[in-house]
Amino acid sequence: MTEEINVRAPFYHVARVQCRCWRCGKATSVFAIALPPEHETLIGDGAHGRQDPETESWQCPGVRAWIFHIEYLPLEVRRRLRVMAPLFRRKHSRTTAGAYWTNHCAHCGASQGDYFLHCEPDVAFMPMSAQAAAPIRLERVDQPIGAYACGQAQDPPFFEALSGL
Repeated sequence: MTEEINVRAPFYHVARVQCRCWRCGKATSVFAIALPPEHETLIGDGAHGRQDPETESWQCPGVRAWIFHIEYLPLEVRRRLRVMAPLFRRKHSRTTAGAYWTNHCAHCGASQGDYFLHCEPDVAFMPMSAQAAAPIRLERVDQPIGAYACGQAQDPPFFEALSGL
């Protein structure tokens, strides 16, 4: 597991919403991490591997972002998530031959893949209307975060309609 980071922020939000499990069809809570406009992303040659200060830099996009397919979270964040999002935990994936943080169904334990929660229109964390976004609940965590996330959704649509913002 790498302890290198490619995103960082002075605080973050834990999001929660209900969706149907792909395996058992029952409603289950799923969780995600949202970063504020003040977050920074590592850009450059080392952004996808070993960090090299001479070929990369931290840049602030100035917009909110979801992060997903998270390979690394620091201990303080993991402890907080264990309490706030107990169904969001690290799992080894045969498909990717690595481990990352993913949601699990409260009923059958099936992993709820990040692609189907973040990357398709009208899924849990990619709502296509303010009405679809309204059930997503955000809870702010006033603690810095650094993570290694393979996926980001910058400036997600209808973010301002989320509850708790």
